[in-house]
Amino acid sequence: GFSDWLERHDRYSSWDAQKIVDFLEAGDPKKLGTTRKLKLRTWAARWWPLRPWARFAQMYFLRLGFLEGRAAFVFCLLYFFYEWMTVIKTVELLRRRRGLPL
Repeated sequence: GFSDWLERHDRYSSWDAQKIVDFLEAGDPKKLGTTRKLKLRTWAARWWPLRPWARFAQMYFLRLGFLEGRAAFVFCLLYFFYEWMTVIKTVELLRRRRGLPL
C-alpha cells in the first residue's frame, strides 16, 4: 500500500541524499557506489535540483507512461515526489554541514 511505499522511499531518499552530499563534498564518484550506471548517478548527483523533473519526464514521456492512463500518471508523480524528498533532504544535509539553519 501507499504507507509501505512512503516509508520505504523515505529511507531510500535519506540514503540517496547522503550519497549525493558525500559526492559533492569529496568530488569522488566512488562515493556514489559501484554500479554499472555510475556516469548517470554522477550526472544526477551534480544536477540534483533537477532530478524530480528529469525523473518525471523520463518515466512519463521517454518510457511512454502517458499511454497507460491515469494510473501511470499517478505512478510518475510518486517518482517525482520521491526525487523531491531527496532534493529536500540534500538541502537539509548541506545546510546542517555548513552550520546554517534549516
